[in-house]
Amino acid sequence: MYVPDPKAAAFVGNVGSFLVIDHVERRSLLGVSVLCASLSAFLFAFSAKDNSSPTTIIAAACLFQISDTAAWNVVDTVSTEQFPKRQSKATGFGICSATGRLGAFAAQFVNGSLIGGDGGMNGGATELLIVDGLMLMLCAVGTWGLDERVRYLDDDNDEDEDANEPDKDEEANLVDFVE
Repeated sequence: MYVPDPKAAAFVGNVGSFLVIDHVERRSLLGVSVLCASLSAFLFAFSAKDNSSPTTIIAAACLFQISDTAAWNVVDTVSTEQFPKRQSKATGFGICSATGRLGAFAAQFVNGSLIGGDGGMNGGATELLIVDGLMLMLCAVGTWGLDERVRYLDDDNDEDEDANEPDKDEEANLVDFVE
């Protein structure tokens, strides 16, 4: 039986989040995306445990991948918008990214123990998906604590009010260069 790769559903998540991210409040979009990922992880776990039809399991995996990809796209956008100054946006995004990478690294040890390593629950992937769903549910609740105000780059009030205006000396040099 041919089984499509659920990772291909990431394309749908990327395109979908791209189309709606500017039209829906980011906090709501993040909360809904993470909540859908959580519910699909539960559906995936219970479908696999009950030996449901392969179609249900694949649909749950694809829905999880779509929701998870959309949530990560919104996280990338929101993490920069939570910082007030242009200079702190890149630093804040870098810190958030690095923290996420460390968390992903540590998660592999937790995943290994949940699947059946030393001291694990010895229950396999079902318990791992339930824990994943619970963590995503916690994340969905946590999105309501985000700042509602979106800070676009154009809204920044840097110390230098004329930072976006070109320097007159630079304009003169450019004119001299062109002539």
